[in-house]
Amino acid sequence: IITQLREIITDLPPQKQEIVRLTLMGLNQREIAERLHVSQASVSRLLGIVRNKLTEETLKMKKNEILSRRAGTIRRKQHLNWMLKGVKKER
Repeated sequence: IITQLREIITDLPPQKQEIVRLTLMGLNQREIAERLHVSQASVSRLLGIVRNKLTEETLKMKKNEILSRRAGTIRRKQHLNWMLKGVKKER
């Protein structure tokens, strides 16, 4: 998730990167808005976008992990079947 967060943040303009950085430092939306002289709505909107992108990336990662596990299970089953065929031939 850290890698995906970095990628998302890197794609943002500098001011938006600063909003994310300040959020990660623990500032609330009002404090960030005051510090950067922007509206609290702008801060809220940007953080919503970042949250959505992170959710999408997390879901993609989980999907890929599940698919990878399934592929590994299929390979193990195929290998086991191959081994069992060899044992049957030996008898």
